[in-house]
Amino acid sequence: MRLSLFVRVLMVSLIPLSSFAVMQRFTVLQHPAINYYETEPTDSVTQLWKRIESGEVRLERDAQHGYLKSLLNALDIDVSSQILVSSKTSLQLKMISPATPRAIYFNDDTYIGWVQGSPLLEITTVDPKLGAVFYSIEQEGDKPKIEREFDVCLQCHNPVAPGHVMSSTVPDETGTPVFHAGFFATSDRSPLQERWGGWYVTGTHGDQLHMGNLVLRNLPPAKAGLAETTVKLERSEGANVTDLTALFDSSKYLTNYSDIVALMVLGHQIFVENQVTELNYAAQKAVYDSPGADTLKQWEGKAEGLVDAMLLVGEAQLSSSISGTSGFAEDFQRRGIRDSSGRSLRDLDLQRRLFKYPLSYVIYSREFDNLPAPARNYVSRRILEVLNGEDHSPKFKHLSPDDRQAILQILKETKPDFAR
Repeated sequence: MRLSLFVRVLMVSLIPLSSFAVMQRFTVLQHPAINYYETEPTDSVTQLWKRIESGEVRLERDAQHGYLKSLLNALDIDVSSQILVSSKTSLQLKMISPATPRAIYFNDDTYIGWVQGSPLLEITTVDPKLGAVFYSIEQEGDKPKIEREFDVCLQCHNPVAPGHVMSSTVPDETGTPVFHAGFFATSDRSPLQERWGGWYVTGTHGDQLHMGNLVLRNLPPAKAGLAETTVKLERSEGANVTDLTALFDSSKYLTNYSDIVALMVLGHQIFVENQVTELNYAAQKAVYDSPGADTLKQWEGKAEGLVDAMLLVGEAQLSSSISGTSGFAEDFQRRGIRDSSGRSLRDLDLQRRLFKYPLSYVIYSREFDNLPAPARNYVSRRILEVLNGEDHSPKFKHLSPDDRQAILQILKETKPDFAR
C-alpha cells in the first residue's frame, strides 16, 4: 500500500525491481489480454467508490478507528470476521507488533487492514478479470478518497498472478518473524500444527495444537559458525485461548477476538481464489495468443489444480471439534444460498473437516463465473464427473456417495447454470 518513503525504500531493498524474477512477474501483468495497469476494475471497491462520488453513500469517520466501521458496513463485511496479525509481515511493519497487531476483516472477496495509529486503511479485493486489486484510504480528513495501489503491493502479492498471501511464522517480542522457528504457507491443506504463527487465535480446538498466540522472547544470541540458533516452540501455551486481554490491550479493537473459524475459512478462501486467478490469467493469455485454437494443454494443469482445491482434495482432517468465539461461524453460514432442503455449501462441519459439503462456496463468485469459457466449462465438467461418480480417482475418496449426491443437489438448485 502507499506508505512512507522509508517503507518504499525498504521494500525495494528487499525485493529489487531489477531482478529477473520480479520483472518477469510484472511483464505478465502487461500482457494485452490482461493489461492490469490500464484496465478499469469492476470489483466491489470500485463500485463503492462510484456510489460515494455520486453521494449515494457517505463514509463516517470516528476518532479511534477512522473510516473503518463505516467502510465495513458499506462493503457488507461482518465485524465478527476480525483476525489479528502480530508479526511484521505487511508493509506497515513499523506499526505492527504483538502489542499492536494488525486487524483484518473480510467477506467473500474483500479484505480490510487496520493498524493502530496508521494514516491509511488498506483494502484489497478480487476483481473478476484482474484478480487481486489493491487500494488505500487516507484516515485523516473528512473527505475520504480511495486510491488504487500498484507496484509496492504487487511485489509481494504477485507470485504467479495478483493474489493474497497467508503464512505462518512466529515473531519475537518486536513482531519480527523468526523464520528459522518455522515458516509455512497456510491453506486448508496445512496441518494445524503449522498454522497461524504470527496470528492471534481465539477459540477451542481440543488437543490439536497450532502456532498461534506465541511470541518468542529472550532469544539466545546466534552462535559463531551457525546460521541460526535452535528454537523450540511450546505450542500448548497458545492453545484454546478464548480471551486476548492477557496477551495485549485488545480494547482498542472492534472486538476482543481473532476467531479460529474465521482463520480456517480465510485459509481456504485465499487458496481457492488464488488458483482461480492463476487459471484465469493462463487461459486469458492462451486464448488471446492462439485465437480459435485448442489451448487446453496450456492451462489444463492449473484447471485440474482448481478442481482439486474446490473439492478440498488433501484437506487436513480434524481430530477434535473446533469452536470460535466471535459469532463468525453463524454469520458466515447465514450468508449461504440454500436449497429446498435448507442445505448450503457454506454449512460448516468443524468436527472432522471444515465444510459439511466439501465443495468451495467460491464457485458462486464473480471471478469463477468470469473465467474464459473453455476453462470454466472444463472445470465445471470435471467437478460434475466427480460428483456423478464417473471419476473414482483415489484423491476424491474423502467424498462419500452421500456427499456427492448432496453437493450435486445443492448445485442444481442454487447454481442451475453450472449444473447444466
